[in-house]
Amino acid sequence: MLPSIFYKEWIKIGKISLLLTAVGLLIIAGIHLTVRHDLLMKDAEIYWADIVYQKYVYFSIFKFLPLITGLLIGLAQFIPETVDKRIKLSLHLPINEEEIVLKMAGIGTGILLLIFSLLFAVMYGWSLVYFPAEIVKKTAVSILPWFFSGLAAYFLASFVILEPIWKYRILYMITGVAFLTLFYKSNVSGSYQPAILPLLICTLMLSMSSLFSIYRFRKGEM
Repeated sequence: MLPSIFYKEWIKIGKISLLLTAVGLLIIAGIHLTVRHDLLMKDAEIYWADIVYQKYVYFSIFKFLPLITGLLIGLAQFIPETVDKRIKLSLHLPINEEEIVLKMAGIGTGILLLIFSLLFAVMYGWSLVYFPAEIVKKTAVSILPWFFSGLAAYFLASFVILEPIWKYRILYMITGVAFLTLFYKSNVSGSYQPAILPLLICTLMLSMSSLFSIYRFRKGEM
């Protein structure tokens, strides 16, 4: 059953996942080519001092990419399920309803984690070419909450889209947007270090939210 579910989900999100991965890699390449250009045109110590003392963030263009990636994959995966209430077909398969929704969300989450792991590794490794480990560690601490926001956006998208009543969808959207701002409160590199674990816990807690929408859908809420 799992291979069949994976194939069905991959048809919906495969192309957009590959496209967003390519866009992410191009943005990372653009960031580091710009860094290389700036280091050649300026003194490297002055450039590093701008990062350390002036809080210059050389990777700010990457900021909303994980959020957009999670949101678009969530929309691509779950909107087709609500067209003509096709989710009912999935819920009538001979397996537990919560299990099938968790598998659908798990497949989307797994693909997102693969994309984010690749982008994080490329960003981290490429940054080590131009910067000392201390600066790269601050870069990693800065971009981790952005990746968490991408996962949160994906979970919120499934939660909102699977909700059967529009007025609750709107309420969830407003609450979700307010929650996502928590990942973007500071522009100072490395400032999110004390908040990494709480943000990760909040993101993991959101992963179960789609089950509540399915519960309401199954109850016949319209």
